[in-house]
Amino acid sequence: MSNVFSHVKSVAIVLLAALCVYQTGLLWFVNITNRNFLLNFLPFLQAEELPEGFDKFVTPWRHVRANADGTFSTRFEGLTGSSAGRVRPADAVLVQLLADGSFVDVIPAEYENILPFLTYPAYTYSYAFPMDAEKFSLGFGQRGGVLAGQGLPPFKQVIVRMDGYVVFVCVYGNAYVFSVPLTDFEQNGEWENVYTAEGGLRISKPYAVDGQSVFALDHVRREVEGFFGNPAAIRSIVDSAVWVYRDATTIVRYYDSHVLEYISYRPVDRSAGVSFEVDFVAAVQFVERDRRVINDIYLADYREEGSRHVFYFGFLVGGLPLTSWGVGDMAGLAYPVTVTVDHGTVVRYRKLAVSFHVEGG
Repeated sequence: MSNVFSHVKSVAIVLLAALCVYQTGLLWFVNITNRNFLLNFLPFLQAEELPEGFDKFVTPWRHVRANADGTFSTRFEGLTGSSAGRVRPADAVLVQLLADGSFVDVIPAEYENILPFLTYPAYTYSYAFPMDAEKFSLGFGQRGGVLAGQGLPPFKQVIVRMDGYVVFVCVYGNAYVFSVPLTDFEQNGEWENVYTAEGGLRISKPYAVDGQSVFALDHVRREVEGFFGNPAAIRSIVDSAVWVYRDATTIVRYYDSHVLEYISYRPVDRSAGVSFEVDFVAAVQFVERDRRVINDIYLADYREEGSRHVFYFGFLVGGLPLTSWGVGDMAGLAYPVTVTVDHGTVVRYRKLAVSFHVEGG
């Protein structure tokens, strides 16, 4: 019996040692530059490829540039409109930082300490939610690296000086300073200053007939058919102030408060495990496929619900974030768009079914 036990213990030790090597490889030996020689001999150390489109996760909600004349230019960036996929001047610095940067210091995140890093040329990326360092690194194609090594807390701002200094302004009162070895980063283009549209916003209701608050069952049905695999199988139900459309696996409710809710009961493939990256891409792509979301979106927040991820999106209107809905009964709808994803499958989608336009635009 003792020999059997010793054999089992030896096998367990070997398996644990192999697992340690594998995990260490993921943390320290993998980066997008593929320059580590171990990858040539141990290909299993390469991490799973990130889904296309996950780089949008690190799109800042607001992007500020310090100008040479002491002024600042501001741009708000979206995930689905004309700004989607834009390569920002400071992106190259951040990629270099994650690959080869080094930690410098921790300083109190007070104005007088941050001000020296805001001198021209400098770029500030602001996020609408506390950004996790590991997910931030993944958004730039890196696993592990300098941020993980310093145990960087969640942050909401990244200041990039084009002479090679990067400051992460954390949500708990400290700022982490890093340096980048290369300083010959290219700057490009002039920015327009942010503007405020006069005359307010114009609101249209895309699920109403002729843009008015008049509904017809057939009209709304045609508008929601894109949520179903087979429109011929849709059944329509009118329940008080709610229009309900369903088939065997999908329910779409449209409320007279101009809120649309989609719920999917399709089987979820859990064999691949939980992936934040895959779920984020699925959420953005689902919104992109909804032809009735006219306004650009930005990621306002997210949270975990067991194996699910819930993503909250805000609207950009005329290049500015919409902060007040001003339409319908918004009880329980804290953000214009909410997407719940489970193992890469969108299981719930709730949105303010209203489009906003700048008056006169």
